[in-house]
Amino acid sequence: MSLLPPSMNCLSRGSLASVWFLGLYGLLETATDCIHDFLPESGAGVIAGLDLTANRHTIIGVFA
Repeated sequence: MSLLPPSMNCLSRGSLASVWFLGLYGLLETATDCIHDFLPESGAGVIAGLDLTANRHTIIGVFA
């Protein structure tokens, strides 16, 4: 009993545009995730526009 279905190889008749769309979507999501990961305040101030002067650590902790 296998958990995965048998391989389809070249028998798929789906649109090639869907493959390109999914690839582009994955790249865009990865780029935005990296931006949020590497910004010092997780994007709370720069992207969301939140005022970080009061309770800075609490707001950044929620975004983390």
